[in-house]
Amino acid sequence: MTLFGGREIWGHAPSDQQAGGQKEKQFANFAAEFMNAHAADVAVWELWNEPDHKTFLNPALFSNFETATAEFCRSIAQLKNPPKIVMGFGFAKLPFNQGQVPQQLENAFVSGAKANCLTDISIHPYRSIPETAIADYGKLRAKLDQLQLGKVGIVASEWGYASYLPVRDRNAQASLILREYLTNVAAGIKLLNLYAWKDRGTSVVSREDNFGLKSKGGEKKEAFSSLSEFLKIARNSRKVSYDSASGLNKLVLSRGNSLLHVVWTQSSEQNALVTADKGKKCTRVDFFPQVRHGSCGSPVEGGFAVKATAYPVLFSLSDQ
Repeated sequence: MTLFGGREIWGHAPSDQQAGGQKEKQFANFAAEFMNAHAADVAVWELWNEPDHKTFLNPALFSNFETATAEFCRSIAQLKNPPKIVMGFGFAKLPFNQGQVPQQLENAFVSGAKANCLTDISIHPYRSIPETAIADYGKLRAKLDQLQLGKVGIVASEWGYASYLPVRDRNAQASLILREYLTNVAAGIKLLNLYAWKDRGTSVVSREDNFGLKSKGGEKKEAFSSLSEFLKIARNSRKVSYDSASGLNKLVLSRGNSLLHVVWTQSSEQNALVTADKGKKCTRVDFFPQVRHGSCGSPVEGGFAVKATAYPVLFSLSDQ
């Protein structure tokens, strides 16, 4: 659940703006009352949405935002059962990266985090190549540690890819969304919120109409099928390793007595080897253009050969 007050913090007409900082206190009181009322229904809270984007926060009100965050933290600290997870602020750009996010917004986050009010930093890491987010996550982690915020987790609270013509068909969308998920697993990100569950419209050339995992009418798109099948297989697994070289990506997960090797590229086809000891049982899962479970082929020296592409494949290895 995202608590978002609107572009003008927190009213839409001049008459709503009360003097003396009252508007910040009013929002803080509302937030505390609302969170307290819905504590049994909501596990994860987010404060604000893209305050570094002028669509959502008037830049003239950055100092008000700092005050409002402090008031918010004071209000929820007084609750008998304060929320366990409160993320902030759904940054549109990478914070603590010179020149991208206004200083007042970064200061507001740091103060909230040091007050044990904000538990996680939430960002929207959109980009054309999902895997490039790993380096940015690393920069952000290093900066948080430098600020003595080692307990603060990193969350991707909005990220997705639209299937819209002539830019990207539904298969390409599915590939990018699965790669997006794998990138977050590789980077150890705590939570990924996909944008969006359903298309919001029906125009085939509109990007904003076509971010959904389902069509506006509820039809499951290829992105839904591939991701849900992967999650079914990888549920309760843990990351073992991740390697990336020359655009070839290898993610290894452990699940019970099995190792799950996921292989893909960032663009062109490449030959790859899935390492495996002799005698290992291997099942290959392709997710595109539809889900297929089958043979890994004949073993070669050191494992199983695969022609990796931008469409991830999974090799499940276990003892005979």
